Amino acid sequence: MVVIPGSGPVQSGGGVDEIDPPSAVVGETGSDPVAQPEAPSPELHTDQAMLIVNPIATTVNQKHIGEIERILGERFAVDVRITEARGHATTLAQEAVDAGVGLVAVYAGDGTTNEAIQAIAGTDVALAHLPGGSASVLARILGMGGSGPAAARRVVDPARRRRQIDLGDVNGRPFAFTAGIGLDAAVVKLVDGDVERKQRLRWTAFWLEAVSTARSQYFGAEASITVRSGTEEARAITAIIQNAEAYTYAGPRPLTIGRDVTLESHTLQATALQQGLRWIDVPALTYRTLSKADADRHPRIRTLPASTEVTVHCDRPMPIQLDGDYWTDLTEARFSVRPRALTVIA
Repeated sequence: MVVIPGSGPVQSGGGVDEIDPPSAVVGETGSDPVAQPEAPSPELHTDQAMLIVNPIATTVNQKHIGEIERILGERFAVDVRITEARGHATTLAQEAVDAGVGLVAVYAGDGTTNEAIQAIAGTDVALAHLPGGSASVLARILGMGGSGPAAARRVVDPARRRRQIDLGDVNGRPFAFTAGIGLDAAVVKLVDGDVERKQRLRWTAFWLEAVSTARSQYFGAEASITVRSGTEEARAITAIIQNAEAYTYAGPRPLTIGRDVTLESHTLQATALQQGLRWIDVPALTYRTLSKADADRHPRIRTLPASTEVTVHCDRPMPIQLDGDYWTDLTEARFSVRPRALTVIA
């Protein structure tokens, strides 16, 4: 659709990396892989926290970094780390996991948070997303919206609890709330390439690019994507797979597409934007995603039943975004759920 998920960092960092295939250790015969024993988990130090900051995320500023460190310091011994390159947040979060740090707080957008999730997923380390991006969708879904310092104050509030949420998974890479193949990913890819514009216009930059890209590449285009969820299948020009109800936010308003999933439903929901998109469809689609109207009642939209697995086949390589950041181009995507795979402060 012509609504684009909130993005996180906008640096050479803050994006996502290609997945490397898992390595296998070959036995002496050279034939079968030998399963390696898992290393014991380090002791968890719940009084320690790592604060990961993307310094050029849209709403991050130096004053707030110091304020957040002070607030978190009321309850934790805080190690502040600054991202320097694409994928750096994953490296930093892995250091925290290896050291048994109890909390990783990410002051950035959804992209940097997605990077940290790559290391934290499946561990006992808790994540706190302190909003610093243009939309910071995950933080808002978890009730941690507003400013970074305000979210930090909630983290140290004794009334706040640890909560386990589901993650989506595509081809082995986890994501928190949404993935998109087609129009939205193409827009994210273009906007992320213009750092200054993204910081200046925030979510408006995505809307402007969405209209331009839809007009030049998607209006009147034939379907080139096949989406399958459960026993149902649809042809599409764009596919959205959600692990949460909110797809993104336009200012303070959530944009909702799939309504049958939450971060704790153990299911994903796929929505297909079907061929035949026209200018006249844009106002109606925008209204339906910003209101309580059912998006799938629009003739260009088909929402498939929620399922634990979704597969997407593209007739040609197409861009995919995860949690609002461009990831890669692909032709095959297999989606599944990782139930209760991430511990968060909410």
